[in-house]
Amino acid sequence: MGSENGRSHGSLSTEDRHEIRHDRPDHVFQIAARSFHDMGVVRDREHSDGAPTIEGTGIRVEDIASAYEHSGYSPDEITQLYPDLSLGDVHRALAYYYDHIDDFRTSSSEPASA
Repeated sequence: MGSENGRSHGSLSTEDRHEIRHDRPDHVFQIAARSFHDMGVVRDREHSDGAPTIEGTGIRVEDIASAYEHSGYSPDEITQLYPDLSLGDVHRALAYYYDHIDDFRTSSSEPASA
């Protein structure tokens, strides 16, 4: 009702409102998303050989991703495997993993040094 009489959305038609919602540069959303995804993921040469970990836990992003991808655990189940992680931590780790998947796949395919 509110949108029909113009009080909620002014005098914009449905088509105009749709265009305005999507008339924002995509890079703004990508920058915001990247900042959010990288929150809580750190690299420290003194811990986990510099592998990305969830800040304050030492739990490697790669281990979380492996539990999800290879072992079939759900994000909720991963929080049970790693009680120090919140559900948000698990999702941030998975987002970081998929944002940097080529780096992870390259490093896992390198032969181990003897």
